[in-house]
Amino acid sequence: MRRKALLITVVVLLLLSNLGTYMISTGRLPWLHALGQLPQGSREYQTFLQVLGRIQQDFVDEAKAQDADTLLRGATAGLVQALEDPYSEYMDPDEFQRFLTGSVSGNYTGVGIEITSEGGFVTVIAPIKDTPAYRSGILPMDKILAVDGTSVVGWTVQEAAELIRGPSATPVTLTIRREGLAQPFDVSMVREQIRLQTVEFKMLEPGIGYLHLTAFREDTASGARAALERLRESGMRVLIFDLRNNPGGLLDQSVEVAGLLVAEGVVVTTKYRDGREQVHRAPGPGLGLPIIALVNGSSASAAEIVAGAVQDRGAGILVGTRTFGKALVQNLFDLPDGGGLKLTTARYLTPNGRDINRNEDGTGGIVPDVAVENLTPEPGQLRVRLDDPGDPLNVQLRRAIELARDRLAPVP
Repeated sequence: MRRKALLITVVVLLLLSNLGTYMISTGRLPWLHALGQLPQGSREYQTFLQVLGRIQQDFVDEAKAQDADTLLRGATAGLVQALEDPYSEYMDPDEFQRFLTGSVSGNYTGVGIEITSEGGFVTVIAPIKDTPAYRSGILPMDKILAVDGTSVVGWTVQEAAELIRGPSATPVTLTIRREGLAQPFDVSMVREQIRLQTVEFKMLEPGIGYLHLTAFREDTASGARAALERLRESGMRVLIFDLRNNPGGLLDQSVEVAGLLVAEGVVVTTKYRDGREQVHRAPGPGLGLPIIALVNGSSASAAEIVAGAVQDRGAGILVGTRTFGKALVQNLFDLPDGGGLKLTTARYLTPNGRDINRNEDGTGGIVPDVAVENLTPEPGQLRVRLDDPGDPLNVQLRRAIELARDRLAPVP
């Protein structure tokens, strides 16, 4: 045990040696680089060494105190948490594999919600259609206070997601705080396999096609392309393009989808901290038909890239409410321990150069051309059926249909 206790101290001392420099530069100890930049006599450096020594000497659980791997991973996670960026996080090997399986491909076991962090609270961006969370009445902007009685206030998104997910057919209870209600309440669900279908389409009435994208995953663009072809074959002359409750996803998929809608030209520009810019362009020719795009406060990230392109490039009009306001780009980095780092590396700008990222005061997002609020369900009432114009609560879709009728292109 003494030998393992000495290991951690030796790791720190390696910072002052050529071997330490080698291990940092080769990625063996990625978090140590920041510590290595501190002067040896600085308060921060001495504080780190003192905390490390106290843990080794006095922490009640000796096994944990001497577990170098756990302490090193904890220090790595602490580096990322210190950024106070809800979208950046370190994931250990198991977490990283689950992230790749669920967040990128869209297949995982859980309740079916997209979450973010706002003001220290795990916040629902949107429930995924036809999942336990959707059927149980979870709403966008609900705050998750606890999972099975364990408080998740102040937790990272990944930490909360790990607790919410679990084996199929097992129960889980979320404690929810909802704006407008005086007291938190519990929502109990049974986990199931989530297989996200991101593309839904149909003809609403003669000449008016409807395409709803629920997220941007690996096959969303190809699915959208096939859907638009089917709608054209069915006589579509105006497209209602629904991005409501779409939390975003993969940048390349959003750029490709935007390319199906807008003419040749800029879709989005990513801007890095060193001033570099990468311009993503649509190849053209675009859809060539009038577009009515539906958005709301849960249209985020990649969904806002597409909405911004449609609006700025004049390909269509936006109807609904102000979007969420997430204009930050994350990259995934593989780490030597098998884990992963999701790090915010750039901002994105709409074709007209707008930075629509959400500010601390809640402003940001994209303001629609035609502002329309859906009616709010009463407590215990089923949610708005986004694809159903017959739903009396779905004011936005009915208004979009009215606008689409006005824009019906004549039959050649």
